[in-house]
Amino acid sequence: MNHELLEEARQLAIQLKELKLREMEIRKTIAYELGLDLELGTHHFVLHGFKIRLKLNVTYTLDQEELLDLMNDNLLTEEELDLIKITYKLSLSEYKKAGNTETLDDVIIVKPAAPSLEITLGE
Repeated sequence: MNHELLEEARQLAIQLKELKLREMEIRKTIAYELGLDLELGTHHFVLHGFKIRLKLNVTYTLDQEELLDLMNDNLLTEEELDLIKITYKLSLSEYKKAGNTETLDDVIIVKPAAPSLEITLGE
């Protein structure tokens, strides 16, 4: 393995992390300056020769503890329950410890993941 390739990968990873943070800072600044008085939705601008599309949105999440309390106390209506999407994730650490998983194994899809690589300066 060539030293230069490893060093380039390490440097690019550092730069990418910094660039992602900076891009988010800039995006928030531009959105704030353009969208100060705008309503939610998509807005189009032309500024300094650039076409800009600004999307202003909000996110909705559920407070997991409060939701479980409501569900355990049967306080949600059927209509409200229909609005909640439940997704299941495999606890890999628990799965690897488990003994009999033959039935579950039939629904587990295994495929290659992108490689993870961290390079730090050594000795």
